Amino acid sequence: MKEMIIKIPEDATELVTELVEKLGGTIKVEEKISSKKKKPKKKKESVGHDFLFGKWKDFDVDTRKIREELWRRD
Repeated sequence: MKEMIIKIPEDATELVTELVEKLGGTIKVEEKISSKKKKPKKKKESVGHDFLFGKWKDFDVDTRKIREELWRRD
């Protein structure tokens, strides 16, 4: 038998309980877990200064050429 966890509104509890029991299932009611538990902190991933150019080594970084292309009037 499969086990499923569903969240339902309080006013629909009786309806869902009756439906599941008619289908031959069982219901285990659990209370909400308090959110006071501390979540583990995410570690900062260090990204090197050459990250971009490590991925695209053939990328041309000629600043003079880039400026000319940006300021050129067509």
